[in-house]
Amino acid sequence: MSDGEVRELDLASLASVRTFAAKLAGDHPAIDLLVNNAGVVLLGPRRTSADGFELHLATNMLGHFVLTGLLLGNLAAAREARVVSLSSITHRNAHLDFNDLMFEHDYRATTAYGRSKLATTIFGIELDRRLRAAGTPIVSALAHPGLTRTNLTPRAWEHRGRFGRLSSGIRKSTARGHHGGDGSNPGFRLIGKDERQNIDWKGAGRRADPDRG
Repeated sequence: MSDGEVRELDLASLASVRTFAAKLAGDHPAIDLLVNNAGVVLLGPRRTSADGFELHLATNMLGHFVLTGLLLGNLAAAREARVVSLSSITHRNAHLDFNDLMFEHDYRATTAYGRSKLATTIFGIELDRRLRAAGTPIVSALAHPGLTRTNLTPRAWEHRGRFGRLSSGIRKSTARGHHGGDGSNPGFRLIGKDERQNIDWKGAGRRADPDRG
């Protein structure tokens, strides 16, 4: 088993993304796998990234978009590379408002999160289409981790003080979902080299997963 590496990356800062990508690309000329997994859920007031973008969109999609683009050459140098992006089923009820993409008016945090995941979904599908049109062997796939019991929800409610902590505790204890470790299963499945099909959950993907009917 090869040794692991831990590197600093702030997806909400495009300068950090560029620095990270340049160093990683230099150290690893061929990259087999890129998993776009990092994300934020913030239920408080609107916040922006270091570059002035709405923070959900900046972290959950724009940072991954730039990182993927900067590493495409290294991914193409690998034999069977793939890009796996973690989206969410919340994209189904979202829409992108191109007149207010950064949500500067009538901001709602849950809506902003859904928009960021819709943007991630569109990115994953369009990336796969363009890679195939260009004849590259890179595969772009999407995964939805499902409702997962993690500490993400309690942190998202921290801004509401005691009421927020109580509410998040109730939501976490009554949620019908799997535990945090199980939430990584869809992504791990797509990482496997023997799995060549994109997951099609609720119409998001281009090709159907044969095990989901």
